[in-house]
Amino acid sequence: MPRVVIVGSGMQYSYRVIDLLLTFFFYSGLYGLIAAKTYLQVTDPRYPSNQQCENTDDVPQSFQRPRDTRSTHDDTDLLLLESGSSLGGTWAEERLYPNLLSQNSEGLYEFSDMSLSEAMDGVDDEGQADRDTPVEDRFIPGWKLSRYLTAWSRKWNLPQYMRFNWQVKKISRLPTKEWELGIVIHPDQPSQTRHTTILCDKLILSPGLTSVPNILNFSPASGRPSAPAENVIHAKEVGPWCRDNLGYQPIPGQDAHPSPTKPSRVPRRVAIYGGAKSSFDLVHMFATLHLKDPSFHLKGLDATDSIEPVQVHWIIRDGGSGPAWMSPPRSNMPNGQSIASDKVASTRFVGVLSPCTPLVPKRLTLRRSSNFLGWKLAVEGSWLARLLHGNPIGRYFVRRFWKALDKSWGDFAGYDSAQHGGKMEHLRPTNSIIYCGAPLGIANQRGFWDAVRAPNVHIHRSAIESVSGDASSKGVIIDLADDTTLPLTDLLIQATGWKPNVPVEFTPPPLTLQLGLSCRVPRAILTPTNSAQDVKVDPEIKKLIHYWDGIDSVSASRIRRVFGPNSSPPKDVVESTTAPTDEFEFSPYRLFRRMVAPELVEEGDRSFVALGFVLTATTAVVAEVQALWAAAFLTGGLDDTRTHDALSINAMSRSDVDRDVSEDVVWGGLTGVGPGVDTLNYNDMLLRDLGLSPYRMGGGFINELTSVYTPKAYRGIVEEWKAKHGRP
Repeated sequence: MPRVVIVGSGMQYSYRVIDLLLTFFFYSGLYGLIAAKTYLQVTDPRYPSNQQCENTDDVPQSFQRPRDTRSTHDDTDLLLLESGSSLGGTWAEERLYPNLLSQNSEGLYEFSDMSLSEAMDGVDDEGQADRDTPVEDRFIPGWKLSRYLTAWSRKWNLPQYMRFNWQVKKISRLPTKEWELGIVIHPDQPSQTRHTTILCDKLILSPGLTSVPNILNFSPASGRPSAPAENVIHAKEVGPWCRDNLGYQPIPGQDAHPSPTKPSRVPRRVAIYGGAKSSFDLVHMFATLHLKDPSFHLKGLDATDSIEPVQVHWIIRDGGSGPAWMSPPRSNMPNGQSIASDKVASTRFVGVLSPCTPLVPKRLTLRRSSNFLGWKLAVEGSWLARLLHGNPIGRYFVRRFWKALDKSWGDFAGYDSAQHGGKMEHLRPTNSIIYCGAPLGIANQRGFWDAVRAPNVHIHRSAIESVSGDASSKGVIIDLADDTTLPLTDLLIQATGWKPNVPVEFTPPPLTLQLGLSCRVPRAILTPTNSAQDVKVDPEIKKLIHYWDGIDSVSASRIRRVFGPNSSPPKDVVESTTAPTDEFEFSPYRLFRRMVAPELVEEGDRSFVALGFVLTATTAVVAEVQALWAAAFLTGGLDDTRTHDALSINAMSRSDVDRDVSEDVVWGGLTGVGPGVDTLNYNDMLLRDLGLSPYRMGGGFINELTSVYTPKAYRGIVEEWKAKHGRP
């Protein structure tokens, strides 16, 4: 029987669990929710039962039984741990802010078994913009996605497995091959915080790439006090700030966050630091606050009161990647049809035109064989890739296509306009769209560019030098590197993105790298110098990094040979002029298929999967396929050598797995695409691994090339895979 120790107001528990699916931190975004549902579908033929249970703060009784006392007929034991107070990840209620819109239009951000409209129950936003736009081309407000994920999780009886405010602080691997998790439970009352230790056999991490805010620490100018903490926030905190100061009501019709009794505090001046898509959204929100858009749900603003336009100071570094490219909300298909831009991007047509997609041009190659020579000739690659990217003429026309897109998007934004004091020139992106590292977004807000051009928006291309408090007020004094001092500012928002690491302590420290996860290590180790030998770091970490260095060198040579000019950025790319100042850097993720650790694959260990470590414009399209691949891996479904048209992971040598992982990492580094993937190319690979057809649209080559792949294209893949493997 388990041991339970209670010490004062802090309780310590010890549970032994048999089959725990854990997704932590932002588990309850798309990746975590679909992983839980798919795992249960694969392992439990009775799922979903009709039993509806709400989530509690308790550990189920079955989780307290020793391994040898469990019945073989027990249901799968599963827990979903979330450090926040509600489900949804990016779309959790506490993370919503007034004008938050998805970069996906209706039909692209949902699961294949339930449409967004089904979850709305006829409820619509009283301030819904773009009434003249077809429903399928409207971009989805954040509150609708929050409502959708809640409704969908209830459909699949997931609330009973959820535990909110459970923060995983430490993960260890025991000699028994179990996972030990140290958890802090944060209830509503801080005095009731307690600590829990859980042992589990299977572990899924799905924090995604937006877990840890990248918060910059600014020093005050000489002789000035530090800025008040409440006046400098990250973009993640804008929603709570709006609730406290503007009476923001995230979900229409719900009073979970009632309007404040105190008068709303509309800022006079706001500074926003950053050039990514979130900064555009925040500039738009504050620049139009005085218009009292009803879709913002700001119940604290009196509709009859006049509000002065907020003065918005938008600060973008003059180095770095520069401002994001912003696509028009609608784009044309090859047949001339105008549809939502995100749907155009979800076609094979765009994928094959992109130099960021690692499509091998059709070619003859040598492969290992069991014949007496040990090698054989084989044909690999794509004729389309050969036509478009495998010769100078094809590359010329591809480059012309993307350059034309540069001009089209630039004209839409008005970068060349001499009006407005020429400030739009400050928003011209640094590099062409053809560069894989160029940040992208969609200008999907109503009156987007009009708000940016308005006289109350001021754009500065400089870094922040210092942030100080003002002794006579609660404002913030911001000094820029170009010697500009901004007027006294009420609020500084850091739209500075996210750190790429998993926010958990792994013990021993090398475990992070052994699991293929990103690890914060001294920069000198990643970029060896003469001083690297003097850097103090765990010997095992240093050994692992140097091991991968050798493999990466071989991978880089092969990629340059196979992909030619597409394996490096265009010649006219402007490199960052900002030298790194931090002596630490994050190592890349090294996960086979972006999900599993090579070391565990080699050991035959099927107990760990990481989900969501991809950047994609169509998250929902990837999440469903990743979830099935993960469930197959965890249950031994990829070990089956009888299915010749599917991946047999047992048949892969460690060197084969390492080569695949290394080429994935090196491709991201050479091209600038980083953790980004072409959605359909990535899904094709996973479906082939599973022995399923990647071509879901039918209707011949042209239809397959130009059809929009939505999540519904993958409807029924769990049932397909189970039938193929004879699972009930």
